[in-house]
Amino acid sequence: MFNPIDKLVSSMSLQLFVRNLRSQDTRKEVWTNPDSICIEDALRLDLLKDMYQSDSYNYSITTALNDRSHGDLFETLRNMFVQKVLNTTIDVQEITGLGASKSNLKECHSIDDFVRENCSHLIEVSELSFLENFNHQEIEILHLPVTTDHLVMYGWHTTLYLNNKDGSHHFAAMRHIASRMNKQVPITGKIELTYLDENVVKQFNQNYKCYLFNKDNEKKLKDLSEFNSLPCLFFFNGRYLTNTGLLLFRKRDWHLFGFEEKALSSVLTDFNAELERFCCIQQSNQQFQDYLSR
Repeated sequence: MFNPIDKLVSSMSLQLFVRNLRSQDTRKEVWTNPDSICIEDALRLDLLKDMYQSDSYNYSITTALNDRSHGDLFETLRNMFVQKVLNTTIDVQEITGLGASKSNLKECHSIDDFVRENCSHLIEVSELSFLENFNHQEIEILHLPVTTDHLVMYGWHTTLYLNNKDGSHHFAAMRHIASRMNKQVPITGKIELTYLDENVVKQFNQNYKCYLFNKDNEKKLKDLSEFNSLPCLFFFNGRYLTNTGLLLFRKRDWHLFGFEEKALSSVLTDFNAELERFCCIQQSNQQFQDYLSR
């Protein structure tokens, strides 16, 4: 039953938390990705579907969420992300990211950057130079009928990656020469498409609240949740969320008034709203939608 005294105390604790964070004058966290062509820098929202799996990167701290509550949340997160795998043909210019290289992909903002920095000795604009690069056997997706090299794209991200093992320099040089010669180079292979199920996002947003926070404020948030006896989950990932965490709780466990939710969203990033934004990006990602419709 709703207790006005308990609610007043809860509201006061929340306002104190918000004032403390505002006094620090820190920026709200944003889940984004480094601006590079490396697949390791892709925006990996889909790691949330494996939240229940603890490893060296991925771990969570739970406060009074029982196993059933965990199961409902984790099932929703697993269903939020869908993967479709198919064989298709694309043009080489559609590829804008790479999986591996002996050079540092993380320092390059585009494949053209990569070519300028690492492939200048390979890019004479001629048919002979094109064929020398094209025929390089390490570009497995072009030459091997069976290979682990494949294409990868995320609905909320605009980069199509060639997830390769080798051959990055000759591939990038071949792509560069082809663009200068206005030559189409069809590439046929497996493509993995990962996207948000918008209906599951709506279901999640109806039942759960989720906030991004700076890990420096982790203790303050835990104190707030413990003071309010809030069953919640703190999620961290040392690889893709290096200084950021996620706070998740069921809406029915903490009934926030509109002004309280607005105050909390002024110091923490409303990740429910971010999920809706990523769905909008996915809808307008024409390249991805074209692949998905095949």
